Amino acid sequence: MAELPLAILGVALAWKGIIDFGKLINDITEDHIREKDFLAIQLQTSELMLGDWGAFWGPDTDRFQTLEPARKETIIRIIFILHGSREKAMERLRKQYHDFTDESDEESDEEADQPKSRFSRMVGRLAHTTKSQQTNSTLEGKENVDRPYNRLSRMVDKFVDATRRSKNKAQWLMGDRDLYNQLVKETMESHKLLKYLTSASERFLASNCTVLKDTQPVGSVLSSVERQIQQHAPYRSRASSVASASPTLEKEQSLDDRTLAVYASRTISSSKQTDMVVKRIEYSVHAHGDTRIAESIALWWNDAHGDVLLLETSDEPDDTTATSAGVLLYYLVDCHKLIFIFESDSEDSTAKRFLDMLRALIQSLVSIRGNQPLDGPTLPMNMMEMENNTIEPTEMQQLVDCFHSLLRSFVRNCDRQVLLIVDGLEHSGLWEGNGFTQLVRAFVRGLQDICDMTFDEPGPRLKALLTHKGHAMDLYDCVREMNVADLTDHAARVTSIREDLVDTLHG
Repeated sequence: MAELPLAILGVALAWKGIIDFGKLINDITEDHIREKDFLAIQLQTSELMLGDWGAFWGPDTDRFQTLEPARKETIIRIIFILHGSREKAMERLRKQYHDFTDESDEESDEEADQPKSRFSRMVGRLAHTTKSQQTNSTLEGKENVDRPYNRLSRMVDKFVDATRRSKNKAQWLMGDRDLYNQLVKETMESHKLLKYLTSASERFLASNCTVLKDTQPVGSVLSSVERQIQQHAPYRSRASSVASASPTLEKEQSLDDRTLAVYASRTISSSKQTDMVVKRIEYSVHAHGDTRIAESIALWWNDAHGDVLLLETSDEPDDTTATSAGVLLYYLVDCHKLIFIFESDSEDSTAKRFLDMLRALIQSLVSIRGNQPLDGPTLPMNMMEMENNTIEPTEMQQLVDCFHSLLRSFVRNCDRQVLLIVDGLEHSGLWEGNGFTQLVRAFVRGLQDICDMTFDEPGPRLKALLTHKGHAMDLYDCVREMNVADLTDHAARVTSIREDLVDTLHG
């Protein structure tokens, strides 16, 4: 479409309106409802996931510009679909607040009668907006001129003003749950599609997404693609299949390693974490390392009584064997799974790193659970408004407790085993003091407590793999002594991590 290059800034404005709508959800929701109503938690976390994707892959990022045109066009189409659904939701909300009107924003009859698709009309409007902005302002001043040109953002502003004057500002949340459910479903599905489109390999998308046309819904096409991935995924994602160890499998299947790794990582809420895990899987299938690490992880996974494994490894900066073995286990086993990898070279503050972990794990739990409510989960505060560098340890402790509550309820009501992997605990703030040592200890102790819950069936429902370079002495009393594996000395034998892991899993 010729007008798409002209509309990139307009697409960024549309995305801004979508994010503004997510903030509106929290502005008009009473605190006690937001904390206790699972539907409110679902929508808040789904909007956070969209915002996270936008920060990493959004239309105003350099990463987006590196994507090939066909992929960008499909992403833009999904953004417009989301933008349109938000406008419809706003119109529905306006009917409940009669003092909120903005007739000047309505489309003219002449424009509405034009024989164009909604997508084409929106591209045209946004392209026109882009041209107008480029003639009246510079990109440096874009933050100040975005809002006047964004209809959805203006509607959000007016709605917030109106609801703040209302004594029943949470009325729509409790009275229009159909709309709320619809928004949750739409947002989760769109986030999933956007992740696939930005993470799957170019070769796979080129061979499977050529049928994307204006007349065919994006969701149905990509759903069929996902079904194809699911049909082939057992060859890669099930540890019970010996074929998963075959280096020739990729030659026999139309699906490449990267796309299968993306599918295995579908429940990771953070786009940055997804990108990190997918790249690590691609690297790890060919990597070599200390054979004891992969064997220890596989034996622990096979152990019917194994719950927490605190794996201490060599503190050599370049040794990534534990990370590689952990992501390969995540890739191979067939169960509910959560993962977070602390970055060794991150310049973020300790508070931000720890908060990012809690946010990502909570969002993934909510996403996996779907529409089935949990047992009274509560969020202590609005996660959208948490400031990474100013949040107090006491508030962070509340979020740790919230994660434990969500995980405990999920494990109790789940009919499958749950795997949790947290890699790089030495970067979590364990050794920084200032309250973070106790936070990390509380996080690990809570996992052990959940593992110790008893069920009718024997064996643990939750298996938690925690890796730490060097000795994690401050965590020794948070887990049972038998759950600590000290592999900090130098490796006696180095072999293929993948072969060691799979061979021992099938031992």
